[in-house]
Amino acid sequence: TRAITVTAVTDTKTYNGTTSSAGVPVVSVHTIASGDTEAFIQTYDNKNVGTGKMLTPDGTVNDGNGGNNYDITFVPISTGEITQASLTATVTISNKVVNGSDEATITEVNFGGVVDGETVTADFSGATASFADANVGTNKAVTASGITIASGNELGNYSYDGTAEGTGNILPVPTAVYVNGTWAGTDAWTDPDSTGPATYFGYDAFATIQDAIGAVEAEGTVTVAAGTYDEQLDIDKRVTLTGAGIGLTIVQPTVVPDTSGGHGSAADVDIDNDADGTIVENISFDFNGVDGTRTGWGIL
Repeated sequence: TRAITVTAVTDTKTYNGTTSSAGVPVVSVHTIASGDTEAFIQTYDNKNVGTGKMLTPDGTVNDGNGGNNYDITFVPISTGEITQASLTATVTISNKVVNGSDEATITEVNFGGVVDGETVTADFSGATASFADANVGTNKAVTASGITIASGNELGNYSYDGTAEGTGNILPVPTAVYVNGTWAGTDAWTDPDSTGPATYFGYDAFATIQDAIGAVEAEGTVTVAAGTYDEQLDIDKRVTLTGAGIGLTIVQPTVVPDTSGGHGSAADVDIDNDADGTIVENISFDFNGVDGTRTGWGIL
């Protein structure tokens, strides 16, 4: 047999979750015979980031005899390096109603550059995000910072600068909103009525009349479906409040208002001076309670 020595070569790579090396070991002592070909590889000692890593050669010589014509001595070296893989991130942003601020709310972070089969999760509890401006618009650019890696990087194989990009929507204050008690428990920003007029629960669709009044633009309309609504109302802007019909849409509060401030300090329905011109139609008000024993406090 022909004796040769094969030595690994220095290699540096970015973390990719494997021990593979692009370096090709070299015949460092003696040579192979003319017509034979080398088939050598080398691998790192493990897949993780680090310096001074061992690189170990292996393989054979294609000699037409299964490599048996050679007695190979393999020599590893400890000059390998694996550097961190850089991650990028995109953010999912919640819709918001225009309020003069460019602040954005992150609901999800997804990392790019994670090795297949591995999972890296984000912590965005201390992050901040902002729209490009505070104006109404859809698919508006959003930038975020302060995101950290929560798990999946215990061995330090990834680097991440904490920034991310995404898009989001700033919606106008709605001028028409809808109320249906059966929508209680609906997830925010989902469509509660499919092909109906409402678009998003918590935006122009609500389970209570008071929430709808708070959300609608001044001089807007609040359309209330048939049902009994156990709530007191504070109308602080001019609106048109329309029910499904007398005896069909019923406001029937059970909690007694706090009148500790004296007569006229509270009521079941309080219409502020700023709500002058408000129209309430096709709604029944029952201030006597479910069993008729409650003291009614009426409209102020």
